[in-house]
Amino acid sequence: MANVFSSSKKPWDRTERRQSRRMRLVVGLPIRLGRKDGSLVEISRGGARVRHIGLMKTDAEVMMSFMSNGERFVANGRVLSSRVVGLGTGEGGATLFETILRFTHISAESLATIEEMLGTEADASAMA
Repeated sequence: MANVFSSSKKPWDRTERRQSRRMRLVVGLPIRLGRKDGSLVEISRGGARVRHIGLMKTDAEVMMSFMSNGERFVANGRVLSSRVVGLGTGEGGATLFETILRFTHISAESLATIEEMLGTEADASAMA
């Protein structure tokens, strides 16, 4: 029988795997994810975590957009996972999903928007 834990990484290991800083939003920023409205929960240079109504298919390519400080952010991303986070907690009692995206195409302007958001978070935490 093959060892399902052949890797040194165990499924319950919470070691940080991210390669770039991320920003967790206290209040979700309104976004557009494909044809769905949602809210941004977390963002980094490499991807985002968003909440919305309706399941997103794993490996699907979707466009994500939102406004930040008067600038429009747009990026294409691949759905890494999409899971239920609330039964009946969405608008009108709908099921709420959380989707993790990895950006596949992002413009220099949109990347600058992320850097500005991350810089703002760093500035705020330094003042605390």
